[in-house]
Amino acid sequence: MSHEECSNIAERDSQEQHALTTESIPMTDATEEHKIHNPGNLISPDEAVERHANGAVLIDVRGPITRGKQGLVDDAIVIDKARTAEVLNPDSDERIAQLTGDLDQDVVVFCGSEFGSDPVVDQLKEYGYQNVHQIAGGITRWLVEGKPTTPAPATSEV
Repeated sequence: MSHEECSNIAERDSQEQHALTTESIPMTDATEEHKIHNPGNLISPDEAVERHANGAVLIDVRGPITRGKQGLVDDAIVIDKARTAEVLNPDSDERIAQLTGDLDQDVVVFCGSEFGSDPVVDQLKEYGYQNVHQIAGGITRWLVEGKPTTPAPATSEV
């Protein structure tokens, strides 16, 4: 997939998720100009891969259309943003099993860009999670840097 194709898919994701993309705002200026709440939590795709290899939970909050076009990241837990309160809250009976309730657990969130994942990082921090990160540039940067994805099934959301 070319850089232009990745950018076009990310732009469509921004409409679906009401998020800005790295195509419309350069990554280097994004945190200052648009007030990302968690700029210190931005990590590269390489660091996300390394953290995952060391046990971090990967959480994918992209919409189904974008996942269908861009594919899934292996071992990432797909979560509907509308259900984050139920499935991420450490006190919820519906909490995803991969989040153990250990507030020091390493968690990496991604969307089409950090603008889509930032609110989820905020929410995890509100729940008390201390070691939460997001991929700078989101799945668009992941793909541009040649990180793997697999085709998405018709439905793959918690």
